[in-house]
Amino acid sequence: MKTALNILSVIMSVMVTFAGGVGLGYLAGKATAQTIAGDADKTDIIDAPTNNPDIYDLLDAIEQVESGGNSNAVGDNGEAIGSFQIHKIYVDDVNRLIKAEPIRYNWAGPRSLYTYEDRWDREKSRAMTYIYILHYSSIAEWSGAERPTIMERFEAMARIHNGGPNGYKKKSTKAYWQKVKAAMTTIHE
Repeated sequence: MKTALNILSVIMSVMVTFAGGVGLGYLAGKATAQTIAGDADKTDIIDAPTNNPDIYDLLDAIEQVESGGNSNAVGDNGEAIGSFQIHKIYVDDVNRLIKAEPIRYNWAGPRSLYTYEDRWDREKSRAMTYIYILHYSSIAEWSGAERPTIMERFEAMARIHNGGPNGYKKKSTKAYWQKVKAAMTTIHE
């Protein structure tokens, strides 16, 4: 699983630039607070320390909170499906992003768009979540002049997954972040 995402992170780091000039590969591979903040030489990504949580830990934690890793999970009165509890509108939004910027979001090469049935597939749900949270966190409005820390970005990403594109602003998603953060701490240890 991590091997497939490692390959994708290499492809994405070459093809895509994330907000602030940091390649998506930094979030997809061995992201650290140092590399996200831009304080490290970008060539250090291969040897980046692994003592900090990365995007894999965040995705694992979201999946754990949402379904306990159960790809057959159904929630929200049958509306949320799979291990990441994805709604149809989420799939539609990811497909809209892929259509609008195919090079940026369709890094696996030419393929069809996601279907509602893909929510049952753990890897496809994970990829949809990855696209969704990276897109909306990259356009989030950050307060203050300083760049957000990796944990602040992860908080925004988790809250966006839970509450939609502006979920990072909603008070109702704060408790969700606390669950994800606790799960991420456990996963990362």
